[in-house]
Amino acid sequence: IEGAAPDLVLSGVNRGQNIAEDVTFSGTIAAAMQGMQLGIRAIALSQARGFRGEEAPIPWETAETYGPGVVGKLLEVGWPKDVLININFPDLPPEQVKEVETTVQGFRDQHIIYADKRTDPRGGAYFWLGFRGKLSNPPQGTDLRAIYEGRISVTPLHIDITAENRQALRMTDPARLMRFVLEMRQAGITAPRALAALERTPRTHYAPPHLEGVALDDVGLPLAHAQTMTK
Repeated sequence: IEGAAPDLVLSGVNRGQNIAEDVTFSGTIAAAMQGMQLGIRAIALSQARGFRGEEAPIPWETAETYGPGVVGKLLEVGWPKDVLININFPDLPPEQVKEVETTVQGFRDQHIIYADKRTDPRGGAYFWLGFRGKLSNPPQGTDLRAIYEGRISVTPLHIDITAENRQALRMTDPARLMRFVLEMRQAGITAPRALAALERTPRTHYAPPHLEGVALDDVGLPLAHAQTMTK
């Protein structure tokens, strides 16, 4: 738009839901994320499909009926600049939609994910990841549960996907673990099986949360549930 930035980015409406792990590889989410990075309010919209059988028509009229109202309300209340909004409409006709729910991102049960080996046009093998026709059992408040139960899901997302427990990286730092094993050698622990055990299963696996930061230091750890090694 020459001379001005857009007021709003609407990405979609996508053919199929973008919930749970879908948000990490969704082009619809990525387009909204790009708008957010440019400082423009952005909303991703997706119409769920497949929950009533693969042959059932996609109820585009559901997104068409409720989309303007949901978007309008969101613009009225606003949201932080570093957040994009992910809206999913359930696979139901408009009259069967129950309500609008603010949700968190859910996660599917791993056992329903499968890899289908296929062949590309050049004869090379590749694997198509999909989900078996079985619903997971997500907790209330997640995008999955809302869509399963016929509610419109509104999920705030942001680009920072860093693990909240940043100490986890420190716990598994190979160099730090190597130093710990070397310190144990210098302290007189020379049995090969003991050193191998330290390398394979470091004390960080058994330290309580408040001691994670010192689990690989030369200090004693209190005996606790599931702990097998102390100083």
